[in-house]
Amino acid sequence: MNLTFFTFFKAISLILRLAKQKSQKRMEIETLQNKVKALQILNSNYERIAVANSYAFDSSNSVVTEPTKIQLFQLFMESLFQSFDSAVSASEMDQLSRQIITWMEISCKPEVIFNVVSTVSWRLTYFSFYVLLLM
Repeated sequence: MNLTFFTFFKAISLILRLAKQKSQKRMEIETLQNKVKALQILNSNYERIAVANSYAFDSSNSVVTEPTKIQLFQLFMESLFQSFDSAVSASEMDQLSRQIITWMEISCKPEVIFNVVSTVSWRLTYFSFYVLLLM
């Protein structure tokens, strides 16, 4: 009788543990499904942006050379870093995280990035024109 009770108790314990694991797995599945939905929404938004931007740019413009692309990217990144460096100066990790997030929320808005790219493009164009004048 003692062996039967022990076996019964062990079976109940196993069933409860498996039920708990099943519940955890369902929660994990639900979380992953929500992440997949969020990523699908982001993907569709980026696809729409890409399509809209492909119509916005005229393909008849002259071809941009690799050195020009590199210069444009370098100027863009330098501009972003200057903004980042002046806004983020914490020594503790939690304060640093807050400052980075705040900087990103302010400095990485599409209109701000557009202004940075426009300014950088203008500087690059002006510099290229100036170099041509010197030749």
